[in-house]
Amino acid sequence: MDNASKYAPEGCDVFIEMQQDDKSVYFQISNESVVQQKEGIKRKGLGLQLVKEILEYNQGEVVFVSNNQGRYITKISFTLAS
Repeated sequence: MDNASKYAPEGCDVFIEMQQDDKSVYFQISNESVVQQKEGIKRKGLGLQLVKEILEYNQGEVVFVSNNQGRYITKISFTLAS
């Protein structure tokens, strides 16, 4: 969430969505930033890399995508403990 607001233009909205099913939890964080900001986020610090590695270690996933509406989206999912 910090990166979504930190690297977005001033006054840009940040959107957070969460869904859950029987086995997994899904988070989606997005903003109305310009897609080119992806490179700046990718190269700043270790935070996102650590999140990615922790999620993958725990059978989770983090994916960074952009859509045709000008949003940069971070999707995070992980399996719930049984």
